[in-house]
Amino acid sequence: MDYPQDADGQALRTVAAEGNDMTEPMDIDYIVVTPTEQAAFLAATVVTQVGYSFKIAFDEEYQDWICYCTKCMIPDHAAIVVCQSELDSMCKPFGGYSDGWRTDGNQG
Repeated sequence: MDYPQDADGQALRTVAAEGNDMTEPMDIDYIVVTPTEQAAFLAATVVTQVGYSFKIAFDEEYQDWICYCTKCMIPDHAAIVVCQSELDSMCKPFGGYSDGWRTDGNQG
């Protein structure tokens, strides 16, 4: 597949190179950074209303609370960009912001 020359495109190329089927759904974890644990839980409450599941963790290195917002979807560049923008907008009122994504793929 031909992906744009940006960070998301590079990440998608890496996922494809790892042998994943890019035409089939996979869980994608979107990372939302929040300043407090309470903000992470508020963000989680909002994102579940639009179909994301979540996991909250504390990042020792950066001293931030992270809300991992997970959605099972086909890894399409445009859709991933939309999800990040959507999460950014939804979590901004709590001091949160979208900070990339990751996936374990669908090869297993």
